[in-house]
Amino acid sequence: MKLLTAFLAASLACGAAFGADEVVCGKKTHCSHMKDCEEAMAYLKKCPGQVKIDGDGNGIPCEKQHCGHLKKQHSFFDADRFKNPQSSKDS
Repeated sequence: MKLLTAFLAASLACGAAFGADEVVCGKKTHCSHMKDCEEAMAYLKKCPGQVKIDGDGNGIPCEKQHCGHLKKQHSFFDADRFKNPQSSKDS
């Protein structure tokens, strides 16, 4: 659980580092519009439902183009816990 929490914090930090003021919902909607994983994470965080960058719905955008390393680094990855960490219980 600690590793998952660290992963979530790093993912959110990626989005925050890009700058929420730089994200304009509707301006970029596909992975081909994103320059890197950081930008994709920022758009997914700020514009959920408005971007088409998380086809499998696991919370990791643009896995083939930009962010595939996030899933590969975390083989324990549980999509349900990532998308809604408050609903999971600590073991």
